[in-house]
Amino acid sequence: MICDRVSFFKKVNLPNEIDSKYKNVGFSEDEATKLGELLKTYKLEEHFNFASLKYICDLEIYLTDNIMVTLILYLVEKSDYTFLKLFNEKLSEDIFAGNQFKKQIFLSMEQMEALQLTLEDISVYCQTIFEEANDINFYQKLSKFVNDKLFEDIRREFDSNPKREMNYLIIFGLQERNALYDFVEEFQGDSFEETLFLIQACFEISKTDKKFSHRISRDKLISKVDRNCKERDLLMGNYLNLLFILLLENDDEVIAEEINKISEEIRESNIESVIYLVYSKNGIIGNECAKCLYSIITQLSEKQIKKLKYPISHIYSLLEDSIFVEFCMPIISIIGIDESVDESDLILSRIEDNPKIILENLLQTTLEMNTHFDVGIKVIKLLYKKKKISSEIFDEYSFLRLLRICHRFEIDADFICNISIDLFLNVSDESIKKELYDYILSSIYDNYFYLLQEKVKYLAKDEPKLNEFNLELIKRNELHEKSRENLDFKPSEKNMNIYYEKEAERNRKINEEAEKQSVFYNLFSRQTILYGNKVQNKHIDDAGNLNLQVNEMKEMSHVMPVPVRFLNDPFFYKTEAAIILEGKLHD
Repeated sequence: MICDRVSFFKKVNLPNEIDSKYKNVGFSEDEATKLGELLKTYKLEEHFNFASLKYICDLEIYLTDNIMVTLILYLVEKSDYTFLKLFNEKLSEDIFAGNQFKKQIFLSMEQMEALQLTLEDISVYCQTIFEEANDINFYQKLSKFVNDKLFEDIRREFDSNPKREMNYLIIFGLQERNALYDFVEEFQGDSFEETLFLIQACFEISKTDKKFSHRISRDKLISKVDRNCKERDLLMGNYLNLLFILLLENDDEVIAEEINKISEEIRESNIESVIYLVYSKNGIIGNECAKCLYSIITQLSEKQIKKLKYPISHIYSLLEDSIFVEFCMPIISIIGIDESVDESDLILSRIEDNPKIILENLLQTTLEMNTHFDVGIKVIKLLYKKKKISSEIFDEYSFLRLLRICHRFEIDADFICNISIDLFLNVSDESIKKELYDYILSSIYDNYFYLLQEKVKYLAKDEPKLNEFNLELIKRNELHEKSRENLDFKPSEKNMNIYYEKEAERNRKINEEAEKQSVFYNLFSRQTILYGNKVQNKHIDDAGNLNLQVNEMKEMSHVMPVPVRFLNDPFFYKTEAAIILEGKLHD
């Protein structure tokens, strides 16, 4: 009966002296049952090696740490494997699974009653962590196995020959011995490796003591960092992380200026690291930090922006009101805006919850067509369609200009028609009302005549102010229908067919000439794409008979209103833009 580690070792026939070598740990009922199943299924007592362990882990993906540690200890006793040799093995191609296995090896090492490591062992562990695991937590775990005598040997070796793969082991070793502060204070090295160590040491200290790291950074690091060194990306990546973590607590202009100096040529991976660093703190950042972060976000590619949209949105959604108003439009213009706002659109969600904080700046940006005004239009449309704002919040004297700008820069028929009618109904000044009336009947109607007519007709039933408007649209529609019946405006079917045939023949000849001149003309066989409503398939059955199958092709379509005159009359489109840019309110 398996109930603890000692009983398992007896079950697999390990000698009794093993019992005193490792700490005994009990198993839960589920763990004991699982170990029994593993013994029976994989015959562990007969043959067990690293390949066996890898095979088990591939099939049994939910083994607890307690079970894995027991299997690792069993493997160490059963084979010639040491903890170090296992640490250098790759259990899985998956990085997470590989790192999890390395953590379990450290857990296994903790189970030994007495573990002796050498300087050479430590060097190999650190090299493996640096090259494969890339997780500083491993250095912290490893440092717990280093006694004082061994640590002195490691320090002497490091002093004479600093190596970056040993940096964090030295840092955590000094931390455990309460000697890191004095070491950093007295540190005088100027080489690349020594500067990198000082940056990483300050970063670790900053997690608990920002003031000390801030002072060391200003007094020592700013003058030490060589921005033109050979391995600039490695040094600047670590340095940028340190500067930002210090800026989070203290909006220091000196630190901000240093960030701006190094931010122009940093890699996207370093920017991503900084964004996740700031995001992980889940706190409100100051104005200087927001500016510095924005300056590096603007350097990201569209692919990276898409990947980092949520953490960026989260960081800037937490800003104080005055800073939020300053940065919300620039950030939205970078990460994009989606009308179907969900929980991931934190900036837009905050605007929706309290539109008043941004409304004045939003209207000013849009009406004056300042930087990011196109985003301002989209935000106004979003808030308007979700009924978070209404025309009552706008100044009457801005009605026409706002409508012009929305009409010119936002192709959304439903929104344009709705806001046109809404503005018209809520204007009190007769002269402004006349201007709106004329503009809607000329420009809006020319682009969205059917939709505008249907909306006015429906609303006029309950709104007397729209009766005159509705009658005018009905008259225009009648004229439009009569014009369609006038044969002078309509070519004959015969003429249309002749035109299409000639056009098809002309295109065929153009394509033939283009094919002959192409360098690929003789390299590939020609294929003809057939068009129709049905598709035919042939296949031969097991009896050798040829079968023919004919299927109807499916049809998919989508209909949406488009700005007819803007598309068909480019001059009208350009004139509208020119009038807006000149600030005119009249045609």
